[in-house]
Amino acid sequence: MRTTAFVVVLAGLGSISSAEPIMFTHTGTGSGNIAGVDFFDRDFTITALGDTDDRVDLGFGYAIEHTSASIDIDGVGSFTFLLSTRSFVNWNLNRVGFSRSEFGGLGGSDLYNGPSNGVFNMWDMTTSIGPIAGDDFELFQWDSGVDTDGGLLDFFDESPISGTFTATIVPAPGTIGLLGLMGLAGTRRRR
Repeated sequence: MRTTAFVVVLAGLGSISSAEPIMFTHTGTGSGNIAGVDFFDRDFTITALGDTDDRVDLGFGYAIEHTSASIDIDGVGSFTFLLSTRSFVNWNLNRVGFSRSEFGGLGGSDLYNGPSNGVFNMWDMTTSIGPIAGDDFELFQWDSGVDTDGGLLDFFDESPISGTFTATIVPAPGTIGLLGLMGLAGTRRRR
C-alpha cells in the first residue's frame, strides 16, 4: 500500500506543469500626481504577478505580461493598474524594467527601468533573483498617465534614482499539497 501511495504521489509530481507563478517587486522613490493630486519624493512599491509560461522572447531578453499589477505609494495609497503591464529583462543593457504591455508582451513603452547589473545578462525570468539594489533607476514615459483604480497616475521623469528589483517564483498550491503528502507518507513509513 505504501508503494502504491508513493507511485501516485510521484505520478502527480510528474504531471505538474513547468509553468510557475512569478512575483515581481520594483521599489523606488518618485514624485508625480494621481487623480490631479500632487505628491513629492514618496517611496513606492510596484508588485506584479505573472506566469513563467507566458514568457515571450524579445531576441535581446524576455518579458512576462502581468496577470495583475498594483502600486503602493507611501502616504498616498494603494492602486491597481487598469492597463496591461509587463516586467522585462534586456540582456544588451543588463537591465530589468516595468512597462506598458502591447502585442502580448512583445512591446510597450517603459515606465520604470533599473537597476543595471551584470547578473541580468542571460537571466531567463524562470528563476527567483534579488533583491538587487541600484542607484541608476529611471522613471519616464508616464506623461500621458497610466489608468489605475484611483485615477490617472503620472510620475515625473526622474533619473537617476535608487531602488530595488526582486523576482520570486511562487510555489503553486498543488505543488505544496503534493509535497505535504510526500512528507506525510514519509512520516507514516518511519513509524
